[in-house]
Amino acid sequence: MASKRKRNSVCASRSQYRIARTRTDLADEMISYDVPQVADNIPNSDLDVPNSLAIIDDISNVEPLHSVVDDSIDVEVHSDEFSLFSSDTESNNNVRDSSPESSTFNFPTTTNDHASENFQSHLACWAIKFNIPHVALNALLLLLKMFFDATLPSNARTLLDTPRQLHIKTIEPGQYFHIGIIKAVTKLLAKNNLAHLTPASGIKICVNIDGLPIEKSSSNQLWLILCNLQGNVNNVELIGVYQGFDKPKEPNIFLNDFVQEAIFLTNNGFTFNGKIFPFEIAAFVCDAPAKAFIKKTKGHAGYSSCTKCYTVGNFVENRVCFPQIANLKHRTNQEFRNKVDEDHHTGTTILESIPGLNMIAAFPLDYMHLICLGVMRKLLLMWVTGKPPTKLQHIKVQNISQALIKQRPFSPCEFARKPRSLSEVNRFKATEYRQFLLYTGPVILRSILSLDMYTNFLSLHIEAA
Repeated sequence: MASKRKRNSVCASRSQYRIARTRTDLADEMISYDVPQVADNIPNSDLDVPNSLAIIDDISNVEPLHSVVDDSIDVEVHSDEFSLFSSDTESNNNVRDSSPESSTFNFPTTTNDHASENFQSHLACWAIKFNIPHVALNALLLLLKMFFDATLPSNARTLLDTPRQLHIKTIEPGQYFHIGIIKAVTKLLAKNNLAHLTPASGIKICVNIDGLPIEKSSSNQLWLILCNLQGNVNNVELIGVYQGFDKPKEPNIFLNDFVQEAIFLTNNGFTFNGKIFPFEIAAFVCDAPAKAFIKKTKGHAGYSSCTKCYTVGNFVENRVCFPQIANLKHRTNQEFRNKVDEDHHTGTTILESIPGLNMIAAFPLDYMHLICLGVMRKLLLMWVTGKPPTKLQHIKVQNISQALIKQRPFSPCEFARKPRSLSEVNRFKATEYRQFLLYTGPVILRSILSLDMYTNFLSLHIEAA
């Protein structure tokens, strides 16, 4: 056993000797070439040192020196017999130091002021798109200033044009900050393809005003004024934001800055890229409570609350309903401004001062709340938790739930949510009610509901489609 270990040791020593001898021969060959010094302006990363020079185990794999070393790259070689190419770290030390003190990086420099500003704007958009922290952006700006363009700002707040002061107004019982229609629409135009935009077509926007809670433990809330270009629902920008522990006490004060700017743009047009485009607010897209709030009309539970016709509601079973469907007289813009139906109004809204705004046609009905979260949700709740004869048998409810669950694997990506069991009907979102009404419901309910109930459901399905 001892003799075997001795033989292995001798073989290992001979193998190490051969490797060391091979490295020494290669070093002598490299030294024999007349290689100039490393240029100071070339960093380490520009040297293309092949992996075969890192550790050489077989001399047959070594290529001729002229095939692996570029004439334009200068290498300083040390001829240490055993440590010349022993590791990647040590081989890197053989190259002349290219620290900032002894070398400069040949980054392209910007000589055009317009190109520099264009780069800054693209860098700012990149930082916002990928949510780059300010600490990381500050470090990147320092590097770019050092090696690329000294005119770049040193701080992320300067690059992103963060305002130093915000002109916040006090609107009882909270505060309001107005960003502006011009800024919002300019951002929207910059994000979209403007091939279809002509002075003849003009700029039309849709405005959304709504409130949302920001805390669960208090009544702290925001009321936002948003807008998007008509026909483009994917990009939305903020016009103004209100924050308080209750909604604005006076909607006319809340909307004053927005309305004054809308009046100016409607009368004078919107200037973009040196051209003036006609400006128009095409629609106010709001749910029923927000629409009644900004128009100063009765809420949706009032007797004369309908925003489209003069029907008067009836109080039936602790709720106001509108059973009249024939011989309805539609409201008009002029009659609204003249307050022909005094019971419909609670005051005069400042929105009436916007030129050309149709106070009836420019306020469409809210499909999501009226149909999806309204009628469709009410039908499902009556079938699941209602009272006879509208309540379905437990076995039928289970059959509907099982059919919905079976459809989950086959639900295409166009649907935002997969079907769920009716046991979670109280947590359904509007898109789930819509999917059941327009797509899955007519198929599933055909063999479960009675003929009268199924016909009633199909009537809603056809009207909503």
